[in-house]
Amino acid sequence: MRTIIKFLSYAFAFISLLLLVGIVLLVAVVSPNNFKDEIAQAFYSQTHLKLKLDGDLNWSFYPVLGISLNNASVYKAGHITHPIATVQQGNIQVEIKPLLNHRLRIAKLHLNHLTLNLTPTTLLTTKSTAKQAGKQASDKNYTLASCSISHLSLAAVTFNYENKGKKYQLTN
Repeated sequence: MRTIIKFLSYAFAFISLLLLVGIVLLVAVVSPNNFKDEIAQAFYSQTHLKLKLDGDLNWSFYPVLGISLNNASVYKAGHITHPIATVQQGNIQVEIKPLLNHRLRIAKLHLNHLTLNLTPTTLLTTKSTAKQAGKQASDKNYTLASCSISHLSLAAVTFNYENKGKKYQLTN
């Protein structure tokens, strides 16, 4: 009996060590910054909006797999000078098992210093291009079966809306 417990203890320690080494290697060898173009391309194929990632992307592992970002912007295609949305800091944590089934289950999405700049034409164009993008993306590798967000956290939000020369702003 002692031999079995000793063997199981060593096996558990060995598996834990392999997991730790795997995480260290992932962080040291694979930088999420190398995938900025692929992330932006996947975002465009799903939404028909341009995603610009100016800051660094960093891994986070606890309690779930995630990526933190700095200085990201979303633009309408062809309008790179006026962002629809900007965020100075963000953190997205996703559950791994649903990803294997092409389901994006976001455990936590935190956006800090979020600014939304909208007009009536922005809203209409965004809605129609998103429908068009959904039809075009159905044949691509980036297609998701579903997407859900369990926890959304927003801090320092500014909402700008302009219509017929009048400007409205909401901040918290």
